[in-house]
Amino acid sequence: MNDKSAVNQSVDVDPVTASVIQGALENIAIEMGYKLMRMSYSSIIRESEDFGAGLVDARGRGLAESTQSTPLQSGPIPGYIKGMLKTLAERGETIHPGDVIMHNDAYGGASHGPDVGFIVPVFHDGALIGYSVTTAHHLDIGALSPGSCGIVDAIDAYAEGLQFKAIKVYDQGQKVEAVWHMLRDNIRASDLVVGDMEAQVAASQIGAERLLALVQRYGAETLERACD
Repeated sequence: MNDKSAVNQSVDVDPVTASVIQGALENIAIEMGYKLMRMSYSSIIRESEDFGAGLVDARGRGLAESTQSTPLQSGPIPGYIKGMLKTLAERGETIHPGDVIMHNDAYGGASHGPDVGFIVPVFHDGALIGYSVTTAHHLDIGALSPGSCGIVDAIDAYAEGLQFKAIKVYDQGQKVEAVWHMLRDNIRASDLVVGDMEAQVAASQIGAERLLALVQRYGAETLERACD
């Protein structure tokens, strides 16, 4: 047996283990969805379920999504990751454990401005293994007119509301208070909107914790092969 064959055999995953891992990933996404719904302030998330919650691997492939979420929210999540990484690379920034990144750039993977994503990168032994992500439609993002639906009088993207292009709201575990002050001071119904955003952060963080625990149990290599 050559070395290459030995390596291939060492990471083979049997169908039962692959099924167990997939079930665990799906349960994590479902838990994220329930956490977001229960913690949200606004009915657009809590009752209309206009949100997305899911897990993405380090290569940007979707692994699982919440069954409560709408496909129009969960489906674009890999695009949020791609757009976020592109924006960070252009600015010469990197991601670290403990980061939480806000993104709603419609020209950078997001579905549209009011659908704001909160992304938590997940690391294991210093290596990036994936992302835990929530997206949600928000009642207001500081657009020309109140609300977040039917902003037909906007003449450009700036009039559609605040643009969050890969903005860190937590930096290596530390809350970036200046960003949160800016949000409260520039968004209508800020208690509702910021409360929903904080719920997204919490749901994304619990997803990251659960994904890390899964990797610690089965190993990063096994998880990757099971998802291939």
